Amino acid sequence: MNGSSFCELLSHPGKPLQVHLSRVGDLCKDTISNKRFDFPNIDNSTLEDISYIIGVCHDYGKATGFFQEYIRETNEKRKRSLKNKSQTKHGLFSAVFTYFVLKEYLKNKHDDFPYLPVFGFLAVKRHHGNLRENAALELVGLNDNIEIFLEQLNSIDQSQIKDVYSELITWIDVTIFSQQIETVIKDIKRNRRKLTKYLENEKSPLPYLLFQILYSTLINSDKTEASGLFQTDRVELSPVLVDDFKQLKGWNKPGNNMDNIRNAIYDDVIENVEKLDINHRIYSLNVPTGTGKTLTSLSLALKLREKIKIQYDFSPRIIYTLPFLSVIDQNFTVFEDIFESVYDRKPNTEVLLKHHHLSDIFYSMEDNEFEEEQALFLIEGWNSEIIVTTFIQLFHSIISNKNRALRKFHNFANSIIILDEVQSIPHEYWLLLKEVFLAISIYFNTYFIFVTATQPLIFSENDNEIFNLVTNKDSYFKQFDRIELEYIPDPMHIEEFEEYVGKSIEQYKDKDFLIVLNTINSTIELYKYLISQEIPDTEYYYLSTGIIPTERLNRIHAIKKSGSRKVIISTQLIEAGVDIDVDVVFRDMAPLDSINQVAGRCNRNYN
Repeated sequence: MNGSSFCELLSHPGKPLQVHLSRVGDLCKDTISNKRFDFPNIDNSTLEDISYIIGVCHDYGKATGFFQEYIRETNEKRKRSLKNKSQTKHGLFSAVFTYFVLKEYLKNKHDDFPYLPVFGFLAVKRHHGNLRENAALELVGLNDNIEIFLEQLNSIDQSQIKDVYSELITWIDVTIFSQQIETVIKDIKRNRRKLTKYLENEKSPLPYLLFQILYSTLINSDKTEASGLFQTDRVELSPVLVDDFKQLKGWNKPGNNMDNIRNAIYDDVIENVEKLDINHRIYSLNVPTGTGKTLTSLSLALKLREKIKIQYDFSPRIIYTLPFLSVIDQNFTVFEDIFESVYDRKPNTEVLLKHHHLSDIFYSMEDNEFEEEQALFLIEGWNSEIIVTTFIQLFHSIISNKNRALRKFHNFANSIIILDEVQSIPHEYWLLLKEVFLAISIYFNTYFIFVTATQPLIFSENDNEIFNLVTNKDSYFKQFDRIELEYIPDPMHIEEFEEYVGKSIEQYKDKDFLIVLNTINSTIELYKYLISQEIPDTEYYYLSTGIIPTERLNRIHAIKKSGSRKVIISTQLIEAGVDIDVDVVFRDMAPLDSINQVAGRCNRNYN
């Protein structure tokens, strides 16, 4: 197949290749231009150009006669056969072309980032699949494909491809590529060795973050263009939304001592936000359990967003993350209630979005509700102003090689990321997260807010690594003399413990109880035992990760609404932010931060 000519080159059935490349290139450039990065020695304008080049080059390989024959084939059996031919595949061939164009673009720029053409090569090569863990392996075996590359080149009508790129890249004659391909491949191999050596010596996450931004921007732009669901205008959010909500509810007029403390903490934090130096990017909201952290953290994020908009001219997305699904649904409902109370209607999904693996596939914008496939696309791209999601979604998108997860990676740039109940992160990840979060805060102009009653030592206040938003933190903790801790020194078998708890429940007939154990099996055994005791006028509730999330949430709602005496048996999932208040808590052996967290479910309203 030599220089086969088709009336018009296609990227998808019925879609001209030039149109697809132009739109993807523009989307890539717009994604970068709408953000503010601070990568050393590379300005935003250069980053925009690089992203644009990657966008317009990513499907160059679709210009081959082999691909054009495949995309036009109507017989399904023959189409499948054509698809599996090596000459039809376009990713690797497009990647080599992308490297060539980036190398030409950067040769008169600077040498600070010699690996950028390689990054473009890698992003394009894997734009339809997952990244490999070792990037250098992607550059192995190029020589084995020389004959295929030459066949692909010979099948391209050079006048057609020149016409395609005449409006996309005006500063280079792309037909030169056909004369230099073997030289380009040798250069890629040389740079592979340089990249490997560079990465071995580089301790900073900088190259990782730079590559992921380029890759995420490409795959999101490519999928967005193919879907036809183009980005709409961003939505304004009122910085005084929570203030208005509190006033509507009458919560600005405290009725008891606990309300006084909650309002004092809220006012303390908001006052600090007003005078904040936003060159600080990592903050803590470290206050006792039950003091309104959910409302306070949302309000400070909205006010910080407004402050950033005024000073830096961009509006950060607010990404609110939590460890457990039950707490996500609980806090998402609180946020919905805030919007509904202030605006007399629930917010559209473009304003407030819940995303986890079990959340409903529903997306609305103004009066438009999207079909399920379109809704899933918009949800997974985090196309919203406030995203409520899990730690898992956050971490698997920041540190990942998965195409689907990395599609939203670019949305971490210029965002406000709230980690509520941050103490739930296992300590073995602290050092890694510290390095990555710090780099993201610097290079992406991203803000982190750690919300907890038991602050983990990921960042040090003493070394000014994290800025405390609560001026009178110690005084608030001292006011909370609301529980008594009693240590049971003698170990007990589960049977002994069952009897001990059962007697306590019978003795204190007017008290609500919460028993938190370390394993699902022990909680089930205790639950069965207590049920068998048939203590009158007592409702029993069981919670663990063994219960499906929807049913867990239903049970938590039932507990909160119940006017009867209740006994709750749970695993540690109840420690992190679940808004339940009881009189007596039993806790299996656990670290002090876990004991402190579960104590927050006891006498929560300071009676």
